[in-house]
Amino acid sequence: MLSNRWLRKTILVNVLLAMFVPLLLSLLSSRWSSVSDVAAGPVSKDFNIVVLGAAGGPIESRVSGYLIHVTSSSVLVSFDAGSMLGGLRKAVPAIQNIIAPALTPQISTPLNSSYIYKHLISAHFVSHPHLDHCAGLIIASQADQPRASKPIYGLNSTLTALREHAFNNILWPNLPSFGFYRYVELDPYYTHTLPGSLNVTAFPVSHADIVSTCFLLHSSNAATFLTCGDLGSDSNEHSTQNLKMWTAIAPLIVSKTLKGIMIECSFPNSTPSNALFGHLTPALLIQELRVLEGLVSSLSGNGGCGGGPRPLEGLVVIVQHIKETDLSDTDDYSSVIVDTVVQQLLDLNDLGIRFEFTHQHVGGIISI
Repeated sequence: MLSNRWLRKTILVNVLLAMFVPLLLSLLSSRWSSVSDVAAGPVSKDFNIVVLGAAGGPIESRVSGYLIHVTSSSVLVSFDAGSMLGGLRKAVPAIQNIIAPALTPQISTPLNSSYIYKHLISAHFVSHPHLDHCAGLIIASQADQPRASKPIYGLNSTLTALREHAFNNILWPNLPSFGFYRYVELDPYYTHTLPGSLNVTAFPVSHADIVSTCFLLHSSNAATFLTCGDLGSDSNEHSTQNLKMWTAIAPLIVSKTLKGIMIECSFPNSTPSNALFGHLTPALLIQELRVLEGLVSSLSGNGGCGGGPRPLEGLVVIVQHIKETDLSDTDDYSSVIVDTVVQQLLDLNDLGIRFEFTHQHVGGIISI
């Protein structure tokens, strides 16, 4: 009798484990997908975003800085390198695990930040010339290859500012004139073919008194990724530039070739409009995404990216550039403002968006 009761309990336990363990693992995998990507080694994704720095300030070691690995072409480029070598040193293990095995030719020796910076990063994209988006590139430039002539891609206004106010032999040596870099202007709204089978379209967006940029990267297998510098909402900026961009992006969501959007959300909703300085709050970001939702709906009228009933269901939106103005001195970099922005976005998200937050992945990789 005891044996039968023990057998029944054992069977019940096994059944419960079989039911709930896979569900638990699935939830954890979805919530922490980027962490598991780093731990598991090479993954079959279209874009790997290496987070060198995630914030909009004021801590200079944590400002925006990203590497984007386009898996179909082994291309590794930087985007808005406010952080560069400091962040790169933290990201070496993730790059070694995820990106290095996918590069051609294969790298047989352990990587270090200097080798990655000099030999693996092939180009730099700069959305606008504010220091938190280019200071790392400028300061680290002395450690790059003198005759590599790596391209710095941007709109005319951005490149003019870098040429006249950064690499000008006053603020910093004019290293492009010594063959370190070359300026490559991107025409707005035009798709440019770049080395490594990478295409890019530059969308001008409004950022208070200057023009910023969102870059749409096109891989050789038709996957796309939109990565944005600082921008304000069309309503606050009295602009239609975001609308023009969303109109171009909407068909990519319908065709399910857009893998994700990286965009800023700098301040909590309590920030008054006259103190935003060309940035977004959670409410304004959701407002912009609703515009995109309407455009997608008018084109498709059916389910979204992840197969759900809403037009933007499952769309990956990577949130960056939260202003850490109350950052603590503790090792966990706790910030009430950052937590507030995250919670406000999650509370307002009735669009089915899958949000990722770059500050949760500094030194790691977000794979989409």
